[in-house]
Amino acid sequence: MKIKNDFVTNSSSASYILTLQTKDNMSISEFNIRFNEFIDEIKRFNEREFTNIRFLDGSDISAIDDNIFKIESWTSMHNGQFDIPGFMRYIIVEDRINDEEMWWFKIKDFKIESD
Repeated sequence: MKIKNDFVTNSSSASYILTLQTKDNMSISEFNIRFNEFIDEIKRFNEREFTNIRFLDGSDISAIDDNIFKIESWTSMHNGQFDIPGFMRYIIVEDRINDEEMWWFKIKDFKIESD
């Protein structure tokens, strides 16, 4: 339980961790460039879902193995699925409803870590 200004809540902060595996060998800087191009492309069709993307400079992207990259985002108060960043929800849903591999990466893992 957290006490915020003038109210008490059971909600807590959360980190969202999306792990992607690329089809091709690439450096973290190449991944960052390609992922930003990917986000720009899907932004055109889903503007409302992609209003606040903090990792465009690559600070929330890390390489954890060959062709495996981790993207992290967070919220100060996790209340449900709509607190998950729009781009992550989009990737997860599209990945699940499409049978074929449609992008240059695939989802390896997604998890929510809360306080």
